[in-house]
Amino acid sequence: MERERISIVIVGDVDHGKSSVLGRLLVDSGAIALDRLRAVEAECRQRGVAFEYSYVTDALHDERKKGITIDMARVVMRLGDREILFFDCPGHEELLRNLATGAARAQYALVVCDVTIGITPVVKRQFELLSLLDLTQIVIVANKMDQVDPRGGRFAALQRELIALAETAGKSVVRVIPVSASTGLNIVGKESKSFYQDLSLSETLLVLPAKPNAIQANFRFPVQSVTTLENGSIVALGSITSGRITRGEGVHIQPQGKPSRVTSLLQWPNYLESAEVGSSIGIALGAGVELARGDILTGECGTKSQVANCATIRCLPLRPVETWERKKLLARINTNQVECEVAIAASRGEQSDMGLREVTVQFENPVAFDLASFGGATSHIALLSDNTLVAFGRFIAAT
Repeated sequence: MERERISIVIVGDVDHGKSSVLGRLLVDSGAIALDRLRAVEAECRQRGVAFEYSYVTDALHDERKKGITIDMARVVMRLGDREILFFDCPGHEELLRNLATGAARAQYALVVCDVTIGITPVVKRQFELLSLLDLTQIVIVANKMDQVDPRGGRFAALQRELIALAETAGKSVVRVIPVSASTGLNIVGKESKSFYQDLSLSETLLVLPAKPNAIQANFRFPVQSVTTLENGSIVALGSITSGRITRGEGVHIQPQGKPSRVTSLLQWPNYLESAEVGSSIGIALGAGVELARGDILTGECGTKSQVANCATIRCLPLRPVETWERKKLLARINTNQVECEVAIAASRGEQSDMGLREVTVQFENPVAFDLASFGGATSHIALLSDNTLVAFGRFIAAT
């Protein structure tokens, strides 16, 4: 029987304990191999530092030496009858671009907040970014409860503030869980005499509804690369971000708007009759088809992608807008990259309560995309200046 799969992005400020919470969850639930745990403990002894659960999830050896998680770690965990993919993102302000990369593919968010510190500017910034994503539900853990009086009111106050922040971001809170990564409180089990008697973190993760990566039934296939078979058939390689496709079905190639037909579906070494969202496949379209990286295949029926030279987006600036407005930028729309310029209309450029801006993007060439109301990966856009991410957002109109 195939395991249920869900994906979760973990966010929080530096030193609030994101990696420690995840590491403790892996260890206490038995999901981490004993030899890996022993190897981490041995390295800590060799370096003369105390063992920390965050070291279990650190992706690179050098990260442990620096004492800070500097890259986005992807951790796959088996918990009960389901498989959970965690994106453990850095909390440092200058690395919020990694949060955009990981969270865009996640179904849920796990927000870790230090109960002794409370909500910081970075935590607020991360909620701003979460407001741009498809995920609708958030699990919150208040970490380091071992350092405060659980009945002193600090947790209750933080709980109210975090729920209000989530509501402002348009997200609902599944549960706010008081935990301690250092003692294991409410990570897997619960204390019988604790003031908190709701589900633990692991129990909460087991009851989150498993749902597809994209809620839309409309087919979307951003082309990652193109190859040619011996018989001359042009094959689009990539992953289905929404809907499903069947051999023999008609498709449209965007932004060209040209129709084609699926002659075969390949998942080497096998041929498939059909494939659905999340599948990495090759789609053969016959000979003589014009196709390039960044194109989007859409279904013959249903909602088509938008195609335009100009679009309005709602974005979260990661650099002052004045430093990149009217400059040549690089726009990344899923697998597509195209040069563009940004203009801020006086009537739409005001900053919202969440720090978001509405701007107009003029592309060098026509591009295919979906609106935020459609959802999915093809509705996201990242803007870069000199290879530095300056804004991340979603399309709200073709103009």
